[in-house]
Amino acid sequence: MGVREVIVPLASGAASAIGFLAAPASFETVRSEAFVIGDDLDLGKLNGLLQGVEAQSWHHLRLTGRNEAETTVTRTADMRLAGQMNEISVAIPNGNLSVESVQEIREEFVRVYEQKFHAVPPSAVIEALSWRVLVSGPAPQIGMRPHDGALIADNALKGARSLYFGDKFVEANVYDRYALKPGDRVMGPAVIEEREATTVVPPLDSVVVDDDFNLKLQIAELGTAVAS
Repeated sequence: MGVREVIVPLASGAASAIGFLAAPASFETVRSEAFVIGDDLDLGKLNGLLQGVEAQSWHHLRLTGRNEAETTVTRTADMRLAGQMNEISVAIPNGNLSVESVQEIREEFVRVYEQKFHAVPPSAVIEALSWRVLVSGPAPQIGMRPHDGALIADNALKGARSLYFGDKFVEANVYDRYALKPGDRVMGPAVIEEREATTVVPPLDSVVVDDDFNLKLQIAELGTAVAS
């Protein structure tokens, strides 16, 4: 593939768990009912539908202890040109929809559609099939920082062991990732160990630690396998 650089973030083996902790509490409710987005759109019926969908999302979010003052509401609709099989997601204004809102929705559909496909014919019939309301609380205030290497080891080099590359064993240095600091460089062959992952640096490749403590693995020979 011609990849020259591989980036290994801190705690890469626990990225899904970190994302779960960092994500705000949120609930999305969807209801399917087809509407043609045109001059004869029944705004009373559609506003009633959206209010019911939003109320259902609010009900679930309140159970987490959130209140309306600290939450956000995002509306979208799954829309398409009449007769097509696939829909696209289009942003819908919050609050009661008006005649002006219908034009906004049409314009937003055209913008998104033309980014993905091609121009929308002026006479095309635009329809929305499903309506979604996402209610989200504030994002948790969490952060990540690496351990102070001085608390773990005086030297990032932990030792050495034999690794098999290609057709032979080679002696590779073993490093403690938590003792590496921005600007440090590790030459392959090497192993960089942390609690959640192990990064293997093949011979001739190298690793530089950037300011965010990411490992930036520089590929010297294309085709060399990298395991992490």
